[in-house]
Amino acid sequence: MTQEVQQQAQSHSRDERTAIRLAQANQRLLQEQKIFERRLERDKQIGLLQRCAGWVVLVMLPVVAVVCVVIFFHYKTLPVSVVGAASGAFFVDICGTVLAGYKSLMPAKLSGELNATTKDPFEDPATADSSGKPQTEHGT
Repeated sequence: MTQEVQQQAQSHSRDERTAIRLAQANQRLLQEQKIFERRLERDKQIGLLQRCAGWVVLVMLPVVAVVCVVIFFHYKTLPVSVVGAASGAFFVDICGTVLAGYKSLMPAKLSGELNATTKDPFEDPATADSSGKPQTEHGT
């Protein structure tokens, strides 16, 4: 009789542990879904920002270049300060365009990684550190 009670208690304890692990796994999936949705939204915003910046560069470079070239061809009729300002603007415009082109080729990373806050319920707690990542044989 006592063995039956012990077996029922062990079975009930296993059922509770399984239910807890399933609830933790469900919570982890919900958090990972929210993280995915945030990253997707952020990537959409970054893409829109990059397209807008690209169009601004595409429109502004020829406009500034044409104005500066006109000023350069008529340098004798214009004050020296205007020609100097046009030279500086042209230089800054070219540098900004080169920098924008270089920046557009680099991947954008605005913030740190978003990670689920729950631990993996199916991970062995003896092999995980406090961050929830499994340790290697060297402890790192």
